[in-house]
Amino acid sequence: MRIVRESGFSAGYEDLLRTYADDYKDVNHKLITEDDFRAFFKNGTYSKVTFPNEQVFNYKGLKGRLLSSSYAPLLGDGNYEPMMTGLGRLFEKYNQENKISFEYETEAYIGEL
Repeated sequence: MRIVRESGFSAGYEDLLRTYADDYKDVNHKLITEDDFRAFFKNGTYSKVTFPNEQVFNYKGLKGRLLSSSYAPLLGDGNYEPMMTGLGRLFEKYNQENKISFEYETEAYIGEL
C-alpha cells in the first residue's frame, strides 16, 4: 500500500490521481475490508504482518510508474496532458538529487484457505 502523507510529494501525487485518473477511485485497495478477509480465510482466521518498502524514481521512472497504472489516462485522453504537466511540476518541486521516493507498507495475510 502506498503511504499518503498529508503534505509533500505523496499528497500532491494523490491529488493528481484523484483529479485526472477517472478510474482511480474504483481500484482503490482500501475498498477491501476486514470482513472480506475473514470471508476468504478458513474459519475467518488469519494473521497480518506489515513491512516497510520504498521505490525511488528519476522523472522517467516516475512517469513510467504512473503510466503503467491501469487507471492512468492514455495519450489522447483529455486528462493525459494536464496530468503529465502536473506530474512534472510535482517532480520539480519535491525531487531530491533528481529522485522521488514512494513509501509503501507491504501487507501479508497468512491463513488457511
